[in-house]
Amino acid sequence: MKKEIKKVQKPKVAATTAKNSASSVTWLLGILLVCTFIAFMPSLKNELTNWDDPTYINDNPLIRELSAENIKTIFSKPYFANYQPLHILSYAIEYSMFGLSPKGYHLVSMLMHLIAVVLVFYFIKKLNIHDYVALAVAAAFALSPMRTESVCWASERKDLLYAIFFFAACISYINYLNAGSIARQYLLTCIFFLLAVMSKAMAVSFVPIMVLLDIYYTRKPDIKMILDKVFFVALSIVFGLISVQASASEGSIDTTNKYSFVDRIFFASHNLMMYAVKSIIPFMQSSFYPYPVKDEGGIAAYYYIAALFPVVLAFLFFYFYKKEKLISFSIGFFVATLALVLMLIPVGPTIFSERYTYISSVAVYLVLFYLLHKYLSKQLFVATTMLAAIVFAVLTYNRCAVWKDSITLWTDATQKYPTAGLALNNLGDACYKLGMIEEAEKHFTSSINANGEYAQAWFNRGNCRGQLNRIQDAYTDLNRSIALKKDYAEAYNKRGQALSIMGKPQEALKDYTKSLELKPNNPEVYYNLSLYWHGQQNTAEACRYLRMSLELHYTQAQKLFDDLCR
Repeated sequence: MKKEIKKVQKPKVAATTAKNSASSVTWLLGILLVCTFIAFMPSLKNELTNWDDPTYINDNPLIRELSAENIKTIFSKPYFANYQPLHILSYAIEYSMFGLSPKGYHLVSMLMHLIAVVLVFYFIKKLNIHDYVALAVAAAFALSPMRTESVCWASERKDLLYAIFFFAACISYINYLNAGSIARQYLLTCIFFLLAVMSKAMAVSFVPIMVLLDIYYTRKPDIKMILDKVFFVALSIVFGLISVQASASEGSIDTTNKYSFVDRIFFASHNLMMYAVKSIIPFMQSSFYPYPVKDEGGIAAYYYIAALFPVVLAFLFFYFYKKEKLISFSIGFFVATLALVLMLIPVGPTIFSERYTYISSVAVYLVLFYLLHKYLSKQLFVATTMLAAIVFAVLTYNRCAVWKDSITLWTDATQKYPTAGLALNNLGDACYKLGMIEEAEKHFTSSINANGEYAQAWFNRGNCRGQLNRIQDAYTDLNRSIALKKDYAEAYNKRGQALSIMGKPQEALKDYTKSLELKPNNPEVYYNLSLYWHGQQNTAEACRYLRMSLELHYTQAQKLFDDLCR
């Protein structure tokens, strides 16, 4: 026997007259998808960058083989401070198809974005909104240059995955609210939500969206409305705890006292405001937004002024609650989908990230185009929408070039924020990998000057100076990196190399041993240990470590192995 509920009342929304024919809307949506593909086409020529791509793709052992063991590990353990198994699985599938060819990863990201565009369009239609408004919202969402971080950055595949399932869950939940027979739609909503949170933990924001949809559709409160949410709340708690534990274990959650909780309230208010503003006017875009400098006078005044923004949003939410329920719904949607990433709980090195507008911006565009459609003539509305789409498309086309490679990405970021230590460090890393050692050293020095507490910059400069045969300078920098980060396995290994060159083999052995304690199975350390034992005239031990290094595919060990062990 099928479960039955009373159909909820469809919301009364202004400007819902004269729906376009299904065929014309389909054609317009198709044209939008083609335009979106063209706008993002430059990304197909882009490389993978050094911004998380090595960890998720280039050097990720879990994606090298679609084996039962790897898949089990993907679904049973967090990876890189996150539990997002579908995200990692998508790379494993792509690796089996494309290897490390960047074009394949970027093409899949583009196609996923197109799917998300279609789902956004139908989600807006489900809110009983005019087709023109739904198309305008979908166009702004599709073509905004604020999408480039999610689409052009291969490591942000999780945004695309979770958004697809998130909007699919929204659509199925609306169908559930409108349906007479509800079991199928409710089950679909559960499945889509599960897939969304397995793609990215931020999907737990779907729970408040369900409540907002209940309100929007004037669903009468009863016990069933509460029971409907039990599965979603329970799953959110489970995935939330897993995510917090994974982030804390990897040090992704900032536990320093540099900024007080009061400071972070102002940061969150400013972020909330800027996510809305930049969705409409995408100015000064950057892959990296550093935290502000805090001096004796505190943080900049505009952070304090921004504290008014959430107050204004709260006022507008209640003011329009009965007059224009769509506006209240949109405000709630916008805040709910950003609440976890406003940096009240600091996660990661950036204060603001453009990728977080991927879902939240839909609410901004919904209010904007709904009001434009309501108060402008049809011709003026169409002209305004087309102009905005063209401007967005051009900006996106140009912005894709910024993500071409690591050099272009971090050059752009450091031009916007010349004292951003992490961005300067990453630019140096990009130069180092291209063999531009002296140029890399300059960027690492700039990073250290910007943030003297950044252990990785000290390590990288020490590594550079070792390559330039300035061993004492390298040793000094590596000492500093270890002082700042006691568990820095790579720094112990490199310091061991410096000590070996300086004629201190026993001290080098201690560093190699410490490095392995912190990070077992590093093939370079095994190779360095083989060199140590070779220097001690112990060929058996040297060969043992050479074999261990070769088993981990460290090809540099092959020549010495051939000379000593065969």
